[in-house]
Amino acid sequence: MKHSFIAAGISAALIWAAPALAGSATVDFQPTGGTTAPGTLAFENTNQVLPDAAGVLFTIADQQAAGGSDIGSDFTITLNALNLPDGAADFRSVTRNGAASESVNDWIGADSRNGGQDVTLQVTVSGLAAGQYSWLSTHHDGGSGVTNGNQLAPAVLTFQATGDPIVVADFAHSAGNGGNTAYSQFSTDFTTDGSPVSLSISVNDTGLADFAYINDLTLTQVPEPTGSLLVFAGLLSVFVLRRRK
Repeated sequence: MKHSFIAAGISAALIWAAPALAGSATVDFQPTGGTTAPGTLAFENTNQVLPDAAGVLFTIADQQAAGGSDIGSDFTITLNALNLPDGAADFRSVTRNGAASESVNDWIGADSRNGGQDVTLQVTVSGLAAGQYSWLSTHHDGGSGVTNGNQLAPAVLTFQATGDPIVVADFAHSAGNGGNTAYSQFSTDFTTDGSPVSLSISVNDTGLADFAYINDLTLTQVPEPTGSLLVFAGLLSVFVLRRRK
């Protein structure tokens, strides 16, 4: 009976010491004046206008006002386009048919159709507190019909955080033409020391109306075990070992 009380006490302490649930923030990339779902932040840009080099700042207050959880720090997202064949005319903010609040039906991207080579959309996140996070971005041309939902450009993705870059050489965007709901996404866990992290999407003009684009991005903070949790975990291990003797 005594051992049962000890085990129950340790279990309760473990529950008390456990870290809070991970916070997250989701950003929808869309044309100016678009519609976002509840709990979602909006990165807006006017079609064929190069984005502000200062980026868009999302404060904790913004994250809380959106109705979702927050990642515990202000952060800024900056979009940059490299090697555009026709400058601003090739920086596109697009909305497809379907529910405007669904992020897969709108996107921001770079157009390589006029002979572009290594046309790149770069998404940079700065201001994150040092720690561990997960990244989940969607790259899907929503809508349906002959002229909608047909951008399936093969791309090279390069993700850079602390440490060596992650390169995906054969990433393919997905499209909703024909009612397809299988969305192409890129996900990874990463650690930052507080320095910016970025995802670069590069495409070439292959005659298939190739775009590099992004619909949405979800950043999730991965909580670390607290010191008290580690102490109680050690006590529990000692108790288990003694029971086995």
